[in-house]
Amino acid sequence: SGKVTVAQNTSAKPTNYPISDVKIIIDGLVVGTTDNNGNFTISLETGSYEAELRYTYGISRNIYFIVEDEDIYITEPISMIACDFNKDNQIDSNDMTLFRMVISSSADDVSYLRFVDMNNDGYINGRDQAYITSCMGIIGSEYEYQTLIFRK
Repeated sequence: SGKVTVAQNTSAKPTNYPISDVKIIIDGLVVGTTDNNGNFTISLETGSYEAELRYTYGISRNIYFIVEDEDIYITEPISMIACDFNKDNQIDSNDMTLFRMVISSSADDVSYLRFVDMNNDGYINGRDQAYITSCMGIIGSEYEYQTLIFRK
């Protein structure tokens, strides 16, 4: 089990802000999905696995599991770049344009887009914009996350 959170910047430093609906994919099959708190639990047999974490509005990443006889509990959040709002696999001015269209909206407004509320506080504002600004220029096909291997 583990937790997926929004990356703070281009170094993918984790935050406390969860990402829901991240798909955990192994061998082309979805084996788990994060809940509203960013948490996931998957069941794996003994062996080695490469899992893709895929988020509709983010830059996908791979993580690795080496399962022996015990459950793996991931204690640190796994971060993802999560501000690719137009889903073109890069963080650029087009994402910022979409952000500007909904800035100042709150969860009660028709214009509110939950996936743009990076810190999940119910308001789209400058705090959310800071994450987009800090990730500007990332191109998914060229971006390399730090390798994460979980073993137990």
